[in-house]
Amino acid sequence: MELQLELSAAIHDKSLRQFVDSILSRNDLDLTEKEFALLSRASAVCANIRQHCERQADLYSRNLRAAGVAHIVDMEEILATQIHQFSVTVEADNPASAIAVAKKLGYQESSLLTNTQWEILRRTTDSVVLTRTDEVTMRLRIRWQASLPGPWSRLIWPNVQDAGLMQLPPGLWMLAFLLRPFALAKRKLWKTQRRKDIGEFLGTPLELVSAILEFAGAAKRDVIYDLGCGDGRVLLEAARRYQCRTVGFEHEASLCERANSLAVQQGVSDLVNIHHADALSAPIEEADIVFLFQPPSTVARILPALLPRLPPGGRIVAHEQSALECTIPPSESRPLFGDSSLTVAHLWKAGRAV
Repeated sequence: MELQLELSAAIHDKSLRQFVDSILSRNDLDLTEKEFALLSRASAVCANIRQHCERQADLYSRNLRAAGVAHIVDMEEILATQIHQFSVTVEADNPASAIAVAKKLGYQESSLLTNTQWEILRRTTDSVVLTRTDEVTMRLRIRWQASLPGPWSRLIWPNVQDAGLMQLPPGLWMLAFLLRPFALAKRKLWKTQRRKDIGEFLGTPLELVSAILEFAGAAKRDVIYDLGCGDGRVLLEAARRYQCRTVGFEHEASLCERANSLAVQQGVSDLVNIHHADALSAPIEEADIVFLFQPPSTVARILPALLPRLPPGGRIVAHEQSALECTIPPSESRPLFGDSSLTVAHLWKAGRAV
């Protein structure tokens, strides 16, 4: 148990590889066979993640060269990483070309940028993150040299959110400076209306889904809910493995369509019910297990409202590589390792004293 806690802490600190290497290199430690196997598994998954990132960075780099885009891959980041992410720096006048190449490889922005938003983005920041989700979610950070506004300039300098609320034509993006006070007021109202949103979809690595369901104690008798279910991968695996009823809530229509299509393809559509709706409006009172893969800040925000609504014996399971921010401590936490992915899973039980 102590080693699991140390591994979880190392994952949260983004120092897993260094921690494992420091333990395995020592000759004065009397490790049990189980502890040695766990450390070896952690070391292997870090190596596999690094190799996966190297392959994806090489593929992207070759496509950039073919498109005539000068760039530098951050190899130091890849060597130290424990997540599926790599970074590339391009020239200041060429981030749009780099983004176009990434999109051809299946990477997407968290939200589609208008031309006006892009004009503002490339002047007010020096990087953008795109993601591609298949077996895992790969993050690509594209950096460029930009003359960023100083601390005082940021008070009047518009940002991407401002541009999205103003809906300006691309050639008139400079008007965003004059209209920013109105955009700030509108954004405040927008945040009030949207404060219940739980965030964008990041797919749980497929090879970890079964381990997380097992950690949550899933069984055939259970009803499993996934709030922000994305493409339904967790629900599909639960339906296939346990033949239990599953329910998902997702606000992205395209992801709902994909989840329903996959349920039909995999022959579990009678057990999988996907709702195109606000995840936090889900009637979880019948749920035996509620699955969350959301940023720690989101979990901390919604957990106190979810736990009291669960039936006796109900559980909430969440996982992330970042440390929890919750005031309600989990009943149990455990590091989980696949072949090329890792996470820390947390379990809360309804009715537990806090």
